[in-house]
Amino acid sequence: MKLRTITNSLLTIVTVILLLFVLLNVLSAPQGKGLFGFKGYTVLSNSMKPVFRAGDYVIDRMAAFDSIETDDIITYQAEDQTIVTHRVVEKMADAVTVQGDQNDTPDQETVTKSNYIGKQIIVIPYLGTFMMKMQNPLIFALLCGLIALFFVWSFFKRD
Repeated sequence: MKLRTITNSLLTIVTVILLLFVLLNVLSAPQGKGLFGFKGYTVLSNSMKPVFRAGDYVIDRMAAFDSIETDDIITYQAEDQTIVTHRVVEKMADAVTVQGDQNDTPDQETVTKSNYIGKQIIVIPYLGTFMMKMQNPLIFALLCGLIALFFVWSFFKRD
C-alpha cells in the first residue's frame, strides 16, 4: 500500500513536470510571452560544447536587453529564423556580438533588442532530444495514452 502511494506520487510529479516542459516549449516562440518569463529551446548543434551539446535543453530568462554583459550566454533569432544560443564576446551601444565556444570567429550578425530572446540560466542534458521525439504525433499519443492509462488504473485499483 505504502509503495503504491509513493509510486503514484512520483509518477504524478513526473507527469506534471513533463507537462510544464511541454507547455514551456509551446509558449517559447521568439515573439511569444513564454511561461512565467522563461522560454526553452532544444540545442541543435555542438557550437557551445562543452557548456551544452546538441540534444540538450536550454532554459532562458527573458531578461532586459540592457542587462546583457560580456560573457553572458544569450539566445536570439537569427536572420534565417533559426534560434541561436551563443556567448556574448563584445557589448556595443545598441548591439552585442556573440560567438559559439567551439567557433573560431564571432557570428556574422549582431544581436539587437529586436532579435534578442533571453539569457540562458539552466541547461538540462538530453531533454531536448526527448522534446524532439515528442513532436512525433505517434510517440506523443503513446505517451499520453500511457499516462491516461496509469491514472485510470490507479483510480480503479484503490483498496
